[in-house]
Amino acid sequence: MDLRRYGDILDRRKWALIVTTITTLVVVALGTYRAQPIYRASALVRIAEFSSEDRVVNVNYSERVIQTYVHLLTSRPFLEQVIEQLSLPLDVASLADMITVEPLSNTELIRISVDSPIPQQATEIANSLATLLVAEGQKLYVGPGKTARQILEEQLAVQEAQLREDRAQLATLVATPSESEQGSSDMTAQELTAKIRIEEATYASLLSQYEKARLDETVRANSVSVVEPAVRPSTPSKPRVVVNLALGFLAGLMGGAALAFALEAFDPAIHSADELEERTGVPLLGRVPVFAKSQSTAARGEALRILSTNTLSLANSSNIKTLMVTSAEPGVGKSTVVVFLAIAIAQTGRRVIVVDADLRNPKLHALLGINKELGLSDVLANPRQLGVALKETRIHGVKALTAGESRGNPVQLLYLPVLSEVVRSMSEQADFVLWDSPPILAAADAAVLGPAVDGVLLVAARDQTTFRQLEMALKQLRQVGSTLLGLVYNRAKTGNGDYLYYYQHAHGDKQSGASQN
Repeated sequence: MDLRRYGDILDRRKWALIVTTITTLVVVALGTYRAQPIYRASALVRIAEFSSEDRVVNVNYSERVIQTYVHLLTSRPFLEQVIEQLSLPLDVASLADMITVEPLSNTELIRISVDSPIPQQATEIANSLATLLVAEGQKLYVGPGKTARQILEEQLAVQEAQLREDRAQLATLVATPSESEQGSSDMTAQELTAKIRIEEATYASLLSQYEKARLDETVRANSVSVVEPAVRPSTPSKPRVVVNLALGFLAGLMGGAALAFALEAFDPAIHSADELEERTGVPLLGRVPVFAKSQSTAARGEALRILSTNTLSLANSSNIKTLMVTSAEPGVGKSTVVVFLAIAIAQTGRRVIVVDADLRNPKLHALLGINKELGLSDVLANPRQLGVALKETRIHGVKALTAGESRGNPVQLLYLPVLSEVVRSMSEQADFVLWDSPPILAAADAAVLGPAVDGVLLVAARDQTTFRQLEMALKQLRQVGSTLLGLVYNRAKTGNGDYLYYYQHAHGDKQSGASQN
């Protein structure tokens, strides 16, 4: 199925497409209008990466830390603290549904977003969560034991006390050297001086380590900070009117298209000439369009000339002079097609006779504006009345044999041996004879008449004839030995692929065919 076929389907089912789209849009618009406005407030928090020379940094460390904070923000203890601080009339589950925590990729940032129907409430909750996260960051690196700073602080105090003691002892030795030298067990001033120098170097090293530990602890305690506090939103974030309507339109359009194709799949009727020819495998001789009163007679005449040219061309090649026009079911406009075809053939200079063989429901007399009395039924009863029964019509070159008076069972009349004689006699009086027969599936008349004429045209109507009916009609025509020349597609739409495309591509063929006839 090509794109043009899809376009034809959507054109035929445009009301399904339009109604579905409009209905969806109305439902979405009403839902959007009735939806409670939701406001979103967001705070940005930075989780700074901490590194130390005495620690090997894992490449996934920062990601793990950020994910830890993300889970903390939606944990029960955090949410309970927020509810308590702000005196919120919410439970933990309801508050959790309002919060969205999003780590921003390739950054050290976490966005804390809160949705609430109350703008101020959304702002306060977002800022409260950010503040709690900062406080949690300050506690995160403080364990149950002593920190490195505290340990170094204690060692500095011990070293400082020892240094004071040794310095005092050295001062005493310097003041009373004679008394100090008497004690062999005591250190000399020189030895004590060397010890003090070692202790001073140790103290300086501890002090350096202490300052570094204090700096690291400060950095750790301030690794979490609020970069951008939440501000009170002035416009709701939901519902998104434009987005909702756009999505509703697309959903309606897609739903309408799906419904259109579903209706097409379950509709057994024929909707395009291309589909008719493709599925039956029978040549399409013409497409008779539906014409509005405002359209020109030239367009009508062109369609009929194409039909007559194709029919005459095929008839000449097969030596056909008598042609039965039938259909699968009633109401497809076959009698109108007979009149149109007779007009078009007569315009080529040929003598044409049209015969109303639909003895059950005759229509040709009404279409041609003549009396139906003394017609085919009378001629079958008395063939010598043929000359009198043939009537002139208002169409130049066209004579008509109407149905005549009702004379019982039409099948019995058509089975009379004189039928072949009547067919032959009329073919001698005209260049072309068109027989309008009953629908082949509605009565057995067409099955009787089909083998008596040279060929058969089968008329199918757009949006009415089904492929099942066509298959049955074709099968019956083959079973009785009728010669099927082709199909006529009636009530084709103008301005689309049914007729316009056909006209454009067949116009050249029509001209060449006409010159041959």
